[in-house]
Amino acid sequence: MTSAVANEAEQGEPPTGFADVLRIRAFVVLYAAEMQSIAGDQLARVALSVLVFDETGSALATAATYAATLLPAILGGLFLSRIGDRLPRRAVMVGCDVLRAACFAAMASSAIPIGGVIALVVLAVFVGPAFSAAEVSYLAVRLDGEQFRVATALRLMSSQAAQVGGFALGGILVAALDPRGALLVDAATYVVSAVLIGVFLRSAARAKASESPDPTDAGPAKPAAHLDDNRFGGLWGDRRLRALVTLSTLAGFFVVPEGLAVPFGSSVGASTGEIGFLLASGALGGALGAGLLVRFVRPQQRERVANWMAVGCGLPLVVSGLVPHWPLALVCWLMSGLLAAYIIEVMTIVVQSIPDAHRSHLIGIVGALLTSAQGLGLVIFGALTQVVSPAHAIALAGLLGSGCALVLVLGPLRRRPDYRATHRRNALATDAAQPSVEHSQLS
Repeated sequence: MTSAVANEAEQGEPPTGFADVLRIRAFVVLYAAEMQSIAGDQLARVALSVLVFDETGSALATAATYAATLLPAILGGLFLSRIGDRLPRRAVMVGCDVLRAACFAAMASSAIPIGGVIALVVLAVFVGPAFSAAEVSYLAVRLDGEQFRVATALRLMSSQAAQVGGFALGGILVAALDPRGALLVDAATYVVSAVLIGVFLRSAARAKASESPDPTDAGPAKPAAHLDDNRFGGLWGDRRLRALVTLSTLAGFFVVPEGLAVPFGSSVGASTGEIGFLLASGALGGALGAGLLVRFVRPQQRERVANWMAVGCGLPLVVSGLVPHWPLALVCWLMSGLLAAYIIEVMTIVVQSIPDAHRSHLIGIVGALLTSAQGLGLVIFGALTQVVSPAHAIALAGLLGSGCALVLVLGPLRRRPDYRATHRRNALATDAAQPSVEHSQLS
């Protein structure tokens, strides 16, 4: 039966679209919970910056607080993500949301000093990767390969929009509610997320129970026998998958314009409003690229196209650095953001190549590597502006990123393996190791 379905898909079923994944209840629940939480987080970042600066008057303390909304995620990805492989993933997501809601609600209290606020921020961000790894692992079981890819693109597009909207409305809401009131709003978004996942995701699981076993409800399933001898499913031992993970971390080069937008804009005479457009251009490009990649590129060609998108991603940054003019930079950064959507295909292949029993842990590690690469890129090229202009630092980042991508694409990524055949073999091995759905329903 598995091979018949696979053959039917190969013969040309209509491509999966955004509307198709929005009809999958489990995805819609997680999607709705995630989007409103992201908007709340952007609001909280604005509120925390305002709160700390108002009470300390220190730019250093303000910057440190903003960093605290990002850096602990690296450690969380390394040390907490394996929880999703040891406990039911839905319970992990609800628990993380409840803890984060409690942290932000406590921050909203005027009785909490600034030091306590920063400590609570660190805790809230630290547990975030456990939620993300469990969420992606849950979806990887619920959705087939193409559905997962389209769902990832939709999540990326929507999260970019939610971030832009959160920042755009953040100042207005913080002024209207005061910073601590805005933090309470963010706490409420986590409560909503916990309720959505705890109540409606359970209903979706029951609806699927008659169709197939749900490894995310009863804990992670034991990997197929042919994976037992390799705890990490070949992720680190497989040269090609290792190269794909490396390709994803090249985002550390491509994110540099975001960190240098203000000094770059100032150096070319851009106004504050124009700098804001520069900051938004990468996110807008990413949303466009995600939609174009899954909508217009055939599944059989998508990996090859994505690899070359990674190679091209840094070239517009080189142009914007060599010809520093803000309207040209706006177009170049938009194009770079569009090409950066290559990461959707890369991460889809990586996630689907990991056995479910270890998926949350390894997704957390990959996420930590990606966050670390972006943080290091911002720090290194930010420091480089003490020696060269911001424009030249951006150009160098783009050149190095594209150069590294080219080495990977012409080296370990040159030959494409037959992932579809591998998936069929794994599916057949799984079918052989357990009773079929029809048999289990009749017995």
